Amino acid sequence: ADAYGALVYAVVLPPLRYALTNEWRVHDPAAAVAMLTAWRPLLPDFVFDELTMLQVLPRLESALKDWNAKQLPSPSPPHEWLLPWRPLLPPSGFASLAPSLRHKLAETLLAWMPLDSAASAAARDLTKPWSDVLDAQSWRALLLRAVLPKLQTALDSLVINPAEQDLSPFHAVMHWSELLPTELLAKLLLERFFPKWLLTLQHWLSQQPDFGEVSRWYVGWKGEVGERAPALLSHDGVRDQLNVALDLLNTALGDEEPPPPPPLEEDEPPPPPDDDMEDADDSVLAGSRWAANDDDEDMSLRETLDRLAASHDLIFMSTADRHDGRQIFLFGKVRVLLDPAKHLVYAKLDKRGFAPTSLAQLVKEAQARSG
Repeated sequence: ADAYGALVYAVVLPPLRYALTNEWRVHDPAAAVAMLTAWRPLLPDFVFDELTMLQVLPRLESALKDWNAKQLPSPSPPHEWLLPWRPLLPPSGFASLAPSLRHKLAETLLAWMPLDSAASAAARDLTKPWSDVLDAQSWRALLLRAVLPKLQTALDSLVINPAEQDLSPFHAVMHWSELLPTELLAKLLLERFFPKWLLTLQHWLSQQPDFGEVSRWYVGWKGEVGERAPALLSHDGVRDQLNVALDLLNTALGDEEPPPPPPLEEDEPPPPPDDDMEDADDSVLAGSRWAANDDDEDMSLRETLDRLAASHDLIFMSTADRHDGRQIFLFGKVRVLLDPAKHLVYAKLDKRGFAPTSLAQLVKEAQARSG
């Protein structure tokens, strides 16, 4: 075996190394990949590892660094010349490309706008090949940094108008449903779509409308959600919002006075904490504070709870409810209030109401209620 390895190292390795150095063009990987695939069964591991780690990987890293990330659609997207090498590179080698790749993809995605259908399609084509290649944390980070803010802007531009509905902002968002985890897409709709959708319904019902028309409007919107992202109809938060709409319809059909529409202005500052919150035990307050680290300096309290929930397979989302003017969130099935100024979390764990809660206690309670 040693003699064979020495022979291969002396006779076979030099021409292979020469071919990879002088004949392989990084953006045209087919011939080089075919060559190493054919030689792989005949090469000792140490020879093959030397070729991939010293000849292939550095050139891929250099090409990724030099890739023009400002052009969309890209004439030479990285999945075309990186992914063919995936079966030949060790997992650690391919994983080493992930940080640079994520940075480059995010840089490219800065320019696209969801309402530009061609640019949006190009952005999806650039991103989609990496959905099952990047690890879950890297994929989520890419979506949060480069995709979600754009989709939020698109939904913010959506005007709910039963008389003349323009669905293009909604469709622009839902085109990404295949690439977004259900919990991220649901969170986006719960924060940016459902509040104004329900607000429109409440105003409409207060004007003695044609209930047949209102029912068709409701069914139409539910169909839009179900057709483009069927998993959303099984999401607790989305189901809750649809049920709220049904309750409003049933109330109006029952000749009861529908709830008055909420005020259109919701920018009032939150009131100070309740007195019982101010008197909370210092140890609980300390445990409920957001413990920031170097990687989280720019994270908001909501982002911290979102990541904490995701790491425990829980959902963190906003609701349409408020307490003393403050928005109520759900952490799993636990209702919580946030005080970003003090980095405190208040949870409703019993009948006594909201109280400062440590993050560990919040996770424990949410897991218990989800069981």
